[in-house]
Amino acid sequence: MQKNFVKRVTKESFDLVITVDGGISDFSAVNKINSFDCDIIITDHHLVQTHVPDAFAVVNPKQKECSYPYKMLAGVGVVYMLIINLAEKLSIEIDKNYLFWVTIGSVADKVPMTGVNRILIKKVLDEWFSFNDSTLKIIINQNLYPINHTTRMGIIRHTIRLLSNGRKPDGENLILELLLKPIGEKEKIFQKLYKNLNLSERRINKLRTVLNEIAASIDSNYYLYYDNSGKIPSDLLGFSASYLSSYLKIPVIMLVDKREIVTCEARCTDGFNLINAFEYCGETLIQYGGHTKAAGFTIKPENVPQFKKKFTDFVALNAQSITDNRKIHVDAVLYPENLDSFIDFLQTDFHFMQPYGEENPSPHYLLRNYSKDTFTENLKIENLNLLSENSNYDLILKFNGSCLHIVDYNLIQ
Repeated sequence: MQKNFVKRVTKESFDLVITVDGGISDFSAVNKINSFDCDIIITDHHLVQTHVPDAFAVVNPKQKECSYPYKMLAGVGVVYMLIINLAEKLSIEIDKNYLFWVTIGSVADKVPMTGVNRILIKKVLDEWFSFNDSTLKIIINQNLYPINHTTRMGIIRHTIRLLSNGRKPDGENLILELLLKPIGEKEKIFQKLYKNLNLSERRINKLRTVLNEIAASIDSNYYLYYDNSGKIPSDLLGFSASYLSSYLKIPVIMLVDKREIVTCEARCTDGFNLINAFEYCGETLIQYGGHTKAAGFTIKPENVPQFKKKFTDFVALNAQSITDNRKIHVDAVLYPENLDSFIDFLQTDFHFMQPYGEENPSPHYLLRNYSKDTFTENLKIENLNLLSENSNYDLILKFNGSCLHIVDYNLIQ
């Protein structure tokens, strides 16, 4: 909770604060709010460190004493389950459209596509045309008719990119306005969001060039960035950490100075645990929190060298698991004689296996003995320019919903 928020709560004499997707490590803020006779209910899904703040109530499935069997809900999923529970107790119905927004928030937060998350999101994909609130109509009607689950997931991800450009200064947000304003005003806000999206994607495309240059220079099993030259904008540190971590499959730490302290955005892939790493480095940090694969911390500038040393030690202890995770795991092995049935699979069953995502990734296929001049007619493959004519290859392929993409390849001698 930001200091300005706490000041506003105390200044305007609120009686109750309910947090969403945060608060589980805000001990001092909770204590201050309590001291002004304001109750606080925390709804969160981030990892609990040693104990929880002294709030009126804490709703978080990651508490040790919580018996809820699925622990990996997004913040929006926790709130949804709370609303369902309240609705049952009060004998009222909730709007079915809430489930669509749960899907938007869960996919945006990159929670595992397993368990309850998968059930909720699959329900949205299966019952796509039953969701009809006015905001969704504006967003979805701008897209092509979604003929299959993969196209629907594409619309969800496009919507997330659109909505993530709604933040304004002082906590104001165009998305909140879009949700709450009358139908006649929604279209104007929607157009503002699209303008922001276009500007944002230009920035990101420019940034990708910088990140690709950085990636080409990295030759270690982790990367720590601390540069105040403005080469990477501070508001895109999280994106940059995700991009480099996904591309290189290593832990990435991005640091920036903010008001006399240093703020971190960190990302990693499977085989590493950022929370465990920050716990190992805890004596150097002011505070930390987040998820195993997406987390952050604050630190005093003078403690950065000590943190880097401790973090390097932790990486060394986990070097083998990082190396193992960089291997490509293949889900199916194919031969030329299988291609007709494989194409049928890509056109039908592949889509019904959605949603793909964290811990349930889109499959990798190993195609043996592929010849560019023989098999391209029936198989749509991107980046074939990587391959030579009249040569045979083993290809590792991934399907993006419209065509296959070469992830890796090996020339057969």
